[in-house]
Amino acid sequence: FMHLPEDDVEKMLAQELEGRTQALDELVASPSIARWPWRKHLRKGRPAVAVVDAVADQKINLLVLGTVARGGIPGLVMGNTAETILDKVTCSVLALKPDGFVSPIAHPNDG
Repeated sequence: FMHLPEDDVEKMLAQELEGRTQALDELVASPSIARWPWRKHLRKGRPAVAVVDAVADQKINLLVLGTVARGGIPGLVMGNTAETILDKVTCSVLALKPDGFVSPIAHPNDG
């Protein structure tokens, strides 16, 4: 563990929020997304809890969720956070894998 002055932690959090906000603004300004109606929601907290709460609070009917499976567990195609979210939301979910993702689960037709 490491001890940092509270001011340093607050500065780091503010920088992180600024960077994430800028990245999200750039994404939604892209031509492929800009033509669709959307709303931006930034919340603090644990990702799974914040997303599930936002879906309920905003009455969201479609959640687009990026997924990343970290670690080397065979058969794991989605991260723990995404799994938790999928288990708790009641709306439709479009789960997107990162570019270049290769499923660790073999398809029967893959020879």
